[in-house]
Amino acid sequence: MGPGLATAAFWLFLAVVVGSLIWRKGLQRREVLLTLRTAIEKGVPLDDERLRALLAADARPSPLNHDFLLVLGGIVAAGGLCLFALALFGAEAAPFLAVGVCTEIMAAALLLLWRFFAQRAKRD
Repeated sequence: MGPGLATAAFWLFLAVVVGSLIWRKGLQRREVLLTLRTAIEKGVPLDDERLRALLAADARPSPLNHDFLLVLGGIVAAGGLCLFALALFGAEAAPFLAVGVCTEIMAAALLLLWRFFAQRAKRD
């Protein structure tokens, strides 16, 4: 395996991580705007203090919720795929395959947890 493939796998993994963080921030911003829109439609008076509080909620980090498991599962799954790519083009594929399988099992567990907590949040 040449250094070019390892470099490409690293940058692909890094791109997935950065992309998922940008996607998560966009979802958070969308939730704040939907809350603001709902408040306006229901006729809730929005003085400066309430408006600042709503917009400040977007600026500070929110507590962990079930969507974090989805993002983390996607990141771990992308890392496992990179390991499979390294195993495909590497001289010694067994270690990469073993770690890749373990990584994909962890990603599947995270995605199952996300699904469980998302359904539970809908019910509540």
